[in-house]
Order: sequence, then C-alpha cells, then structure tokens
Amino acid sequence: MSKALPLVTILACLAISLCGAAQTALADGPCLLSASGPGAYAVRYWPDRAVLTYNAATPVQVGVHLPEALKWARLDDGQLAAEKVKWDGKTGLATADLPAGDHTVHLAWAGTYQKPPQDVKIPVLLDGKRVGELPAQFTLERMQADATLTLPTGVVRAALQTVPGAQGQPSLSVGATTLDAWKAAGRDSLTSDKPIATAEATPLSVIWPSYNLSASPVKAVLLTSLQTALEPKRLEKMPAAGIVIEAENIAGEGLGKADVSDKHFGTSGGKSIFNNAGNGHYLEYKFTVPRAGKYDLFVRAATQEPFDLRSVMVDGKPAEGLGLIKFPGTGGWGYSAAEWAALQLTGLVKAPSLSLTAGDHVLRITGEGNTHLNLDYFALVAR
Repeated sequence: MSKALPLVTILACLAISLCGAAQTALADGPCLLSASGPGAYAVRYWPDRAVLTYNAATPVQVGVHLPEALKWARLDDGQLAAEKVKWDGKTGLATADLPAGDHTVHLAWAGTYQKPPQDVKIPVLLDGKRVGELPAQFTLERMQADATLTLPTGVVRAALQTVPGAQGQPSLSVGATTLDAWKAAGRDSLTSDKPIATAEATPLSVIWPSYNLSASPVKAVLLTSLQTALEPKRLEKMPAAGIVIEAENIAGEGLGKADVSDKHFGTSGGKSIFNNAGNGHYLEYKFTVPRAGKYDLFVRAATQEPFDLRSVMVDGKPAEGLGLIKFPGTGGWGYSAAEWAALQLTGLVKAPSLSLTAGDHVLRITGEGNTHLNLDYFALVAR
C-alpha cells in the first residue's frame, strides 16, 4: 500500500550530516530532507514522485523520504546513474550522490519521466485571422502561456480550441478579465459567454492546470469581435447651453466607490469625480428633459491613462453606438485646463443622437476596463 504524503514543499538551507541529528521533517513524521553539505534545498511531493531542487557549491549527498520503493531517478534531463542513488526500505530514504551546482532531481516511486514540451506557441485568432501567439511554459502542475498582443479596442467573446479529450479546468485572462467558467462547444472546443474588453496592448494568459502534461491541451485561442469601441469627437470646449448633469450629483453607484473632489481645475459647480475605477464600476445620474426630441450627449473628462473604456446606458438600455466608448488620454487627471477634454458622444456617424421623451430619465456610465476616468459634467443639447 502507498503511504500517502501531503503535497508539501520543504525548503531549507542545510549544513548537516545525512540522517544526522539536524534534519528537515514534518512534526511527528519522518525525515523528509537532509543533506551532507551547505546549500539551498527544496523538495516537493507529487502523486508519483518527489522533485528536489538544490544549489550547492560542492558535491553533496542528499536524502529524501519516499512513501514507496524508488523506481527511477533523473538528474535534470538525464538519467541519474544507478550507482549514484540508493533506496533504504527500512527508513524509506532515497539517498543520492549529486554534483555541485543548480540542479533538479526527480525521485519517483511510480509513473514515467517525460521531458516538458519545448518551444510550444499557442496561436491567437481574431475573427479567424492570426493576430499573435502565446509562448507556453510547462511545469508538473500546469501549462501557462502569456503574451501582450495588439488588438482592436472593443469587445470580444473568447473560446479555446482544445485537444479532444483534454482534461482540466483552464482559465483565460484577457486584460483584467479572467474567464474560468467554460462550456463545451463540440468535441474539441470550449467557449465563454462573458464579453471581454480588448485594447491596443492587451495581456493574454492561458493557464491549464493538469499533472505532467506531455503536450499543450490548447490548440488555439479564438476571439470573436462583438463590438468596436466608439472614438468620441474631441472639441475645443463644451457647449455653451444645454441640460447640465454634474458628475458629483450621483443618484446611484455600484461595484465600486468614486470620490468627489474640489481640488481639480476649473470644474463646473466647483467639484468633480475622481477615483472612478473600471472593472464594472458604474455611476447613475437622473435628469429631466423638458420636451421630447433628439439630444446630443457631451462630457468633460480627464484621464492620465492612455485611454479608458466605458459604456453608456439610458433608462436601463444600451445607448446606440455607446456600448463601448474609448475615452482618450488627456495627459493628466484634470489639475490644469489642458488636462480636461470636451468630448461629444452622440450625434456622430456611429452614435446617433439620443431620442428622449419629455420627463425624467436615468443615465448610467460603466467602466469596462481596469483604468480610471475623472468626470466634471455631462451636457445634453437639443438638436
């Protein structure tokens, strides 16, 4: 019967005699790790092996406890010679004569050794066209592939094209959004219904936790465009007339907390909103329209970020063309006149004027990325 060991990492800097008085062990348990000379040592237990990593200035003899008889041993990517390693069935100790330097040793009681896959790159496709690749790294516990890619600013849906029968619970991070709830879309594909915001430089990361992978379980990352971000029109100044909605007059807020400041430059009403984060944080404003008609929406905003992504809803419905807005960087947070931007959001080719009935309405602006946007005020101007 196998004597189960906890999945544990033992770290030590040792200068001891093998199996001498000074040992590294679990409380009330066997000696798990010992060494004959000084150095840095760590051992981690996996389902079929103990993996020892060490750095020693001189050759050392190291002892590692195993729950069953030693079946095979590896030094880095090569065999550990039989005369260099011994197994003591009484103590459960595998002792190995090891060279100086920085090395990894596999001491196994089951399983087989396979060299981790090398030079694996996972392609990323946007609407069927290759836009980059993610170099993959493998450990005994998982595969992780990372890169920062240039993507259009917008919203996409993601899927993973997988090896048939691949087992595991993968995650895909795109920018600040992590997808870890997937559903099968055929025999060799996983998909997520959650939309993701992308931008010019978007970090992507795929993590597939699975033991001792022999190849990548992911063939490709598939992105499908849902919406491209609106580029608002930048004006020299805000309109002189219209319905003014002060950004500090918040009627509702969720998934975060913005702050009100009286320290920013030249603000309408003497105050503005700052610490207005993304990641789903929203602000709501109530306003009244005196008569039905078409209105254009303007906003005075500032951000030191390269850009900020927001969406706009009116009366609980997405405003046409404003499902995603790319607010441009203004060079600062609004502490000078030059750091504020006057922006027109509707009355554009891709975002028509708002059709509003007379009476009360609710405007909601939501952060879709992980950046910040300071707001002074909105203006609604009848056409």
